[in-house]
Amino acid sequence: MKEKVYVHKAIEPDDLSVKGKKRYAALIADVLGPNEFAIVQPKHDGVYAQFLFDEGLQMWRAWSRTGEEYLSVGQDSGIIKAFDQTANIDRGYIGELWLPSVQHSVINGRARKKSPQYLELVLFDSFDRTATDTEDRETYRERMEYLFKGDSVSVVRNLHVRDKLFHENDLYDMARELTRRGPSAYDGLMLKDANGLFKPGRGKDGEAIKIKPRKSGDFRVVGTTKGKGNRAGGIGALVVDLGNGSTCEVGTGLSMVDVFDRDFTNKIVEVEYLGVTKDGKLREPAYKAIRHDKTEADILDFTKKTED
Repeated sequence: MKEKVYVHKAIEPDDLSVKGKKRYAALIADVLGPNEFAIVQPKHDGVYAQFLFDEGLQMWRAWSRTGEEYLSVGQDSGIIKAFDQTANIDRGYIGELWLPSVQHSVINGRARKKSPQYLELVLFDSFDRTATDTEDRETYRERMEYLFKGDSVSVVRNLHVRDKLFHENDLYDMARELTRRGPSAYDGLMLKDANGLFKPGRGKDGEAIKIKPRKSGDFRVVGTTKGKGNRAGGIGALVVDLGNGSTCEVGTGLSMVDVFDRDFTNKIVEVEYLGVTKDGKLREPAYKAIRHDKTEADILDFTKKTED
């Protein structure tokens, strides 16, 4: 038997609707400014789980995103016992089955076993199951009030971001730092609107946004552009071959030594970027270094959307 679960799926900034991109810009401005309604959370690299109280069986049960039951967190687990003691039976609870510094594949394997397993749960949302509307009208700030702590259960807390972020890119740098904490643990950040509603489906309007670490590729330099302003007489940008029939200009990250005194002819360079545009270009590329250790460049594949 499958259970009907309601999922509000967070997506990355590039996939947001026009309305969502406006909300994203407002959230970024709030994080960098007054920080009154933008919430920044670590994104745990675990397995999605939704907890619902079964009125017929009079017990809490855990379900996957697609409605299969997780028997690994059955009645003998500390997680379910914590729900019995603390949770509101009129609500659904959403979280990640997780183990710090354990690879996602291991966590996923444990979660799908048919016998009790040691797993931890990080709760990050809840919703009112008694609501007559298909859309939960509670704001995220209100829904967080129903989250709790118990045995093997922890609630996501806001990261302390004040005085640390000065630019949107700082969020991506923070996401990268989180992913370095062990072989798994985290896979980025979540940026949420405290006033956002729970809307089943893909969250294109920006109530919850995934901030993944910058991607990186090693591409061959096939040319340069002429510098202007303080780069006049030097390099304006590197032109790199993405290996898929497209080229891209990379000017951010070049030092004055790079601009005036470095020979990039036919070199392979490391480039960090936030994502790939629909026409196969790098989004906000930045030069990092020459890869003297490589003789073969990467090929950028943009035939499918990447949401890793």
